[in-house]
Amino acid sequence: IPSVLILNGYGISKIRVFVFTLIGCAIIDPFLIYRVGFWLSFCAAGGLFFVAPKLENLCKSEIIRNTLAATICVQPVLWVVFGFVVPVRWWASVIAVGVAEPLTTVGMFVVSVLAFLGPESTISRLAVLPIELGCKTINMIAKIGGSQAGYWFGWTLTAIVVFAYTRYIRNINNSSKEHVVYGRLTGLLRNRR
Repeated sequence: IPSVLILNGYGISKIRVFVFTLIGCAIIDPFLIYRVGFWLSFCAAGGLFFVAPKLENLCKSEIIRNTLAATICVQPVLWVVFGFVVPVRWWASVIAVGVAEPLTTVGMFVVSVLAFLGPESTISRLAVLPIELGCKTINMIAKIGGSQAGYWFGWTLTAIVVFAYTRYIRNINNSSKEHVVYGRLTGLLRNRR
């Protein structure tokens, strides 16, 4: 709802629309308030809507930025319901989203077309194979991500990403300082001439 309103040029506050959406959902089904899935979805949507745009300067990849924003925003709900767990399994979400986005788009189109052919035709069975492979990949990533090995892989990958990112930021800062020093030196040399 907020995205559609903004795309159509309505100058409505994002927070106001988001709160009205929450109230509208609660009016339609008051028992949503007691469902963890609803709060996880709502917080993830809030992350995509409010936090992801703020992360644009930190990360240029939209998939990683959106997944990170949603992961950050669902943590309070997860901690209240399941207890505190360090969110190092983000890598599984990034891979799953990377597979799920094209899979959903292509899958809906393929299934719509195949509805006219019938499920038993050879073309239908062949066309559905990539969709099944994508779904199996997502399930496999979820199982690995949920395992103890996935947890330690997440810690390792998180440490590597943090180290690489800090090195990247340090290089950017050093190169900008070099440009400033170079600019000052060339300015001094020009003034002497």
